[in-house]
Amino acid sequence: MPTAKPYSLRSRLIWRVTLFMFVALSVLSVALVLLFDSYIERRFDRTLTNQLHSLLAAAHFDQNGELILKGAPSTARFQETLSGWYWQVIHQQQVKYQSPSLYADAPAPLLDEINLPKLSFIALEGPTGLPLRAAVQRVHFHAQDQHVFVVATGPVADIQRDVIQFATRLIGAFALLGLILGLLLRWQLKQLLQPVRTLQQGIKAIRDGSQESLALTLPSELTDVQTELNHLLQNNKEILERARLQASNLAHALKNPISVLKNHAANLPPADARVILEQADKLTQSTHSHLARARLAGSFEKLSARTNVADTLSELVFSLELLYKPKGLKMGFACHPDLVFFGDPHDLDEVLGNLMDNACKWAQHKVCVSAEQIARGIEIHIEDDGPGIPAQERQNVFNPGKRLDETTQGTGLGLNIVQDIVLLYGGQVTLHDSTIANSGLKITLQLPGKLVTTD
Repeated sequence: MPTAKPYSLRSRLIWRVTLFMFVALSVLSVALVLLFDSYIERRFDRTLTNQLHSLLAAAHFDQNGELILKGAPSTARFQETLSGWYWQVIHQQQVKYQSPSLYADAPAPLLDEINLPKLSFIALEGPTGLPLRAAVQRVHFHAQDQHVFVVATGPVADIQRDVIQFATRLIGAFALLGLILGLLLRWQLKQLLQPVRTLQQGIKAIRDGSQESLALTLPSELTDVQTELNHLLQNNKEILERARLQASNLAHALKNPISVLKNHAANLPPADARVILEQADKLTQSTHSHLARARLAGSFEKLSARTNVADTLSELVFSLELLYKPKGLKMGFACHPDLVFFGDPHDLDEVLGNLMDNACKWAQHKVCVSAEQIARGIEIHIEDDGPGIPAQERQNVFNPGKRLDETTQGTGLGLNIVQDIVLLYGGQVTLHDSTIANSGLKITLQLPGKLVTTD
């Protein structure tokens, strides 16, 4: 079953909040622009209304029934020629008075007189084709029983210009606000997710072996997670310990029956005795193998263990030089004093002891060991100048009970256990031709670890 692609809560939340803010600010921008447009239009109409009322206040009829306009308003915007800001006073279908901005030798009404007893606002087209908004009213002078039609206009472009300017500035302000909110969101998310990163670092520390449980100061939402993780670690440790103990008990329980079978085989006919001894040897091999694996399972649980590689190599070289002194072997190793293996020292002794002992057993004159840090951990090389192993047989040496030379003593389990330990630590063991002689074998180990320097 394919694994679902992981996703980031931080990225998902940022995108969703960003989308929400964009929609919210967009809707708010449109609403504010519409409100501002309504406000500008009302203010525009108020200007026209004030002009119209000023005209009506200045209009009266003389004794001859002639319309007189005393003190005509002289607002600056109605002075500019063909600006769109116009006014007219119409009596009996004729323009009696008009604003200076309507410069013309023969004044013409901006619109035909219509019966509008109340103040009204209409759209019309000016003399130059400019769209206008007009305030119009037809007023009845009761004393003279006369009607006067008054018009005041302004260009619609003025409304649009103000709205566009407001909208531009509003969008700029909201864009800046959105940017500030976005930065604040990223900062706030970083603060909110810091406990998650702390928990992640704590789990990594357990995996790396620097601690065995979590003891972090976390918010209440993550406290239960920490508690459950600690329970899981403890439960896993107990399960491994029980499994190790059961395997160990089973292996020990088989020892005595195997010994009894071997002792009684001497009383049987040679053919039967050979069969019994062969099967007993197989049981012995399995017993040793399972005991080693049981011990390994228990030691691997000690994730916090750290082993100095140089110290381990030094002790092994010293012991093997004494053991193989009659052969006159030259042994040496090169390793940084602060190179550390992330694992139990007994496991490193088991691995290096088996491999270095085999190298000394087959070497003619010398054995060389070197260790270094690599990108994936540490790498250890063990080389000898012995007869080596044919390339087609190299993989078989790791099979349980496999011995290439049946004349030598042993169960054939050493290299198999070595491979089990290395693989359990996530490492790798490979065989190559030696570089210190024309013949010989080079064993390369890759294990977790690093160079730990102390200032």
